Amino acid sequence: MDIPERVLQYRFHLAAAIAASLVLSLLLYASPGLITIVAYFWPLFASTAVFLMLIIVFGGVPQLATDYHGGKSSTLESKSRTDLFSSYQCIRRSKLSRES
Repeated sequence: MDIPERVLQYRFHLAAAIAASLVLSLLLYASPGLITIVAYFWPLFASTAVFLMLIIVFGGVPQLATDYHGGKSSTLESKSRTDLFSSYQCIRRSKLSRES
C-alpha cells in the first residue's frame, strides 16, 4: 500500500522524468551521427588548427608558467613589470619617509 501512495506523491516528478527521457530519445534518434558532423566541419577544424600552429610558430608563447609562480623569465614584458613594481616601491618609500 505504501508504493501507490509514493507514486501519487511524486506523480509530477515521474511525469517530468518520463517526458524528458522521451524528448531526449527523440532528439537522439533524429540527430545526425558524430561522424557526419565531423565530416561536415573538418575544413573548419583543420584551418583553425593550422592558424593556431602558425600563431605559436611565428608569435611564440608570450608568457611561460614560471612567470606566474615568481620564476625568472627573459621576456621583455616581465622585465618591464618588474621595473614598474620597483618604481612603485621607491615612490611608496619616499612618501612614507616624508610622512614620518
